[in-house]
Amino acid sequence: MKEDKLVLNNLSKKENYFISLLPLLNMAHKLLTRKNSGKKPFSYNFHFDLKIHLIEESYEQITSYISNKKGEVNLSILNEISLDLISATKEIKIESLVNDFKYLSNQINETVNIIEKM
Repeated sequence: MKEDKLVLNNLSKKENYFISLLPLLNMAHKLLTRKNSGKKPFSYNFHFDLKIHLIEESYEQITSYISNKKGEVNLSILNEISLDLISATKEIKIESLVNDFKYLSNQINETVNIIEKM
């Protein structure tokens, strides 16, 4: 994923919440890719490529929203990413990794819930 340098001056509360999602998306991307590159990659039914594309798209939407102060971030994609991270746990046997995916899912979901109420 391309990591742009963002100017973080005079951000609204909503923009700050969006920024807090960037490291979560980055970590989700990293963990999913690492698992898929390992000895036991995700099954075909998991649709790894689609999940990664959604993460990259959301990341780009957020950075564009912050940088350009226009456009919108599709919150339904973020909700879908949260659900995808939970579904990934069905194919993971290492408990600490399962917990990492659950944590990321929960944090994304909670942040989206806050943003939706703004």
